[in-house]
Amino acid sequence: MLRRLFYFFVCTTVCVLVSFDSGACQAETDTSFPVFNDPSYTIEFHVLKQLNGEEDVHFATLSLMHLKGGLKKILFLDTLEIFRPSIELADYNGDGIKDILVLYQSSARSNLTYHLYLVNNKEHHVKRVEGFEEICNPEYDAINKFIISFVLTGVNYYAFYIIDDTPKVIDLGNGFDDDRTDVTNSKYKKAISRIRKQLGRE
Repeated sequence: MLRRLFYFFVCTTVCVLVSFDSGACQAETDTSFPVFNDPSYTIEFHVLKQLNGEEDVHFATLSLMHLKGGLKKILFLDTLEIFRPSIELADYNGDGIKDILVLYQSSARSNLTYHLYLVNNKEHHVKRVEGFEEICNPEYDAINKFIISFVLTGVNYYAFYIIDDTPKVIDLGNGFDDDRTDVTNSKYKKAISRIRKQLGRE
């Protein structure tokens, strides 16, 4: 039900060193890449390590820059805590535009959480999604147009979310435990059906 999670870093000449650790792409220097299908707009990711002397805590800045007339202007700037420098691009609101996920945390059970920034090509802006960091192992269901979370714990658990216009995360309810039997498939189908009715899609 969930595709294998993977990471990739889109690097330009700004990125000098990329190393690979256990199959994940990890950038150890600053990185930038174009957005909005316009090379004059770029996302710039600047890694800050061991801020305030906390060895295991890394921070970064993510900014939207616009180059016009030889001058670069900051349109958006955010400072965020990161587990390691790792970015994935994927559509998370169903508009066909790839959004930006930055790895936030990874638990002992490999529950991955992310910061999510929605990319709006038409209005040329990016927005951070409030509360997205609370979703473990998120995957966007493009058919049903909501987010599925599969949490790895003593008892694995499914949960479902949607992003509103704010943008912030809304819990759709209908979560259930995965008992690792055929019953789970039945529970999953029923949960999907209830959520579609709840959202007026059936």
